[in-house]
Amino acid sequence: MDEIGRLFPGLVFDHVRVLADVVAVQRNLVREVNRVFGPARWGQGCMAYDWARVFIKQLAQDGDYRWLEYIQENGTGYTVRVDGAPLRIQRDEPEIRSVLPGERAAMLQLLMPVPGMADPGVVLRLEITQPSGKPVEMIVLYLFEEETGATLDSEIVYQLPDADSGATDLPPTGSNAIGLGSAGAKILPFVRPGQDADPTTRFKFNDPDAVKDGDGDDEK
Repeated sequence: MDEIGRLFPGLVFDHVRVLADVVAVQRNLVREVNRVFGPARWGQGCMAYDWARVFIKQLAQDGDYRWLEYIQENGTGYTVRVDGAPLRIQRDEPEIRSVLPGERAAMLQLLMPVPGMADPGVVLRLEITQPSGKPVEMIVLYLFEEETGATLDSEIVYQLPDADSGATDLPPTGSNAIGLGSAGAKILPFVRPGQDADPTTRFKFNDPDAVKDGDGDDEK
């Protein structure tokens, strides 16, 4: 995480892990309640994308997590800012998502106060590994060179817990993990008072039915 930490010193990696946990849990909920789709990965993938998008937007608008900001892009595209650092969420695929206007503006706004700092030509992405019909296996924070797509840095921020052991720990993290050292990072749940950490209830819901139909142009 050395390069990510150098370019984005204000980025708290615990916050990225929380965001990754939100994405994984919401996508897994869609998988559980939409088994009727069967092998139709397009339908389930688009619904999982939009469900997670709306949930992240609600969390950001609530204001309880001040480190999280939602930026609406064209169509159903969106960018999030974590501690001011703009990033986008995509499946693990050979090509990185193109930089959108809101993402570019957020990057320039982040760098403006730094004397002599120009657009570094890099992008942050959370890449999701989720086989068709299966739960999310892994989410990795990547730093890519925008022009070439080359990987400059990466860190696992979510990994499917071992079902046999019931473990909820992530694998050991890099030395830059905030306050965690090399022992690994706990997934930080959004648990409502009096609730357990069941995956279907661990996050607070404002209106879980308020998912709007989208064209799924950012995930097919």
